[in-house]
Amino acid sequence: MAVVLAGVYAAVAIVLHAVWCRLPPALPSVPKYVMVAALTGSILVVQLLLTYGLNSATLAGVLVYGLLIELYLFMATLIFSSVSAIWVRRLRRGSARLEAMRELYSPTWMVNSRMERLVSGDLIVKTDRGYRVTPKGLQMIQTFGRLRTFFRHAPR
Repeated sequence: MAVVLAGVYAAVAIVLHAVWCRLPPALPSVPKYVMVAALTGSILVVQLLLTYGLNSATLAGVLVYGLLIELYLFMATLIFSSVSAIWVRRLRRGSARLEAMRELYSPTWMVNSRMERLVSGDLIVKTDRGYRVTPKGLQMIQTFGRLRTFFRHAPR
């Protein structure tokens, strides 16, 4: 029953995320999802602990919830950045000429769109001489460095 409850809570998190993405303010979708999933998961953990105590059923429910939440996050972010998915969504709105698609999804466009995402995420800022890393971006780099060290990955 704990596993079914985890599935219900994961579905609730996805629905709440969909609703929140349609409401202001315009925050990035992934942080919204992480916040909703964390809140929903916390409520699930409390309910599982009150219902089953600290045992294997509670652990199974938490692990299944984590798996479902991560699966949705992986699929959603994959769709955001997949050129094929973008093309299919574009073609669903109407036909497009091959030349226009090539121009729209050129390597230059790919770089520019990624740079725009980094700017909108406050990881970099555009200056008159190019781009520079923000304090938030530096913090992320430091976090990745600590994780690389922790997992014993060689620096590039």
